[in-house]
Amino acid sequence: MGEPDDQPGRLLARASMFLIRVWILASTCVVGAGWVLSACRELNYGGYALVLGACLGAGLWWGHQELVGWLASLTVGWYRLRRRFRHVAPRAFLFLAGLALITGVFYPPSSREESQYRTPRVLHWLAEGHWHWIHTFDIRMNIAGCGFEWLTAPLLLFTHTDRLIFLINFVSFLLLPGLVFSVLRRLGIDRRVAWWWMWLIPAGCCYALQAGNAANDAFITVYALAAVGLAMRARACRSCSISRPCAPRLGHARAGLPVARRSMVINVGRCLAH
Repeated sequence: MGEPDDQPGRLLARASMFLIRVWILASTCVVGAGWVLSACRELNYGGYALVLGACLGAGLWWGHQELVGWLASLTVGWYRLRRRFRHVAPRAFLFLAGLALITGVFYPPSSREESQYRTPRVLHWLAEGHWHWIHTFDIRMNIAGCGFEWLTAPLLLFTHTDRLIFLINFVSFLLLPGLVFSVLRRLGIDRRVAWWWMWLIPAGCCYALQAGNAANDAFITVYALAAVGLAMRARACRSCSISRPCAPRLGHARAGLPVARRSMVINVGRCLAH
């Protein structure tokens, strides 16, 4: 069974890259808000409402034209985009996404790390109103990276439950197909091959199983691939002319690196170099 024509594929890739840029900026704002509010000892409802509200307002004011244009293009190509999901591979991905959503909604998080030290230390910080050194025999409470924890802090604060932490992984899982397709195409992979791999790679065991869980291993793939994809887009634009729409994209990719594991990005860069 062949893949659909390339226009909906390009539309999906464009829409995915726009959403990925929004996701990277949102992640950066949430992580930055956590550190700033912690430094001000205002890690509470009022602090988060003020900072995140300001970030949301600034984002809408700065990118409202691009948002309107993206929605318009998505509306025009919606019928052709729906045809894509009549094929086996996209339907299989939607089936996995549905299973992940059901798992996250009806079952509590089952990640060992989440229950042993990630969520507990966030609760410590929220109780004190700032980050602090926790006196405990479990050294992971203090030395492990804080990126994922700062993403979960607003969810724990406003919902008083850890049942919604899976949404971080679930959103990352939904962004993978378009991102994989875009990166593979920019690496010179044939369109037919890239079309199949955009559905097969997210169906991998790590991504599919963690999409409905609170683990923090799979979600960083979006930031690593986005760093590569947006860097290649910026390079392509700079080779012709330095245009305004391309330059910020590389900055957005770099902005997401504190959230992801930098070692993974470095390894991706080494693979591309070789």
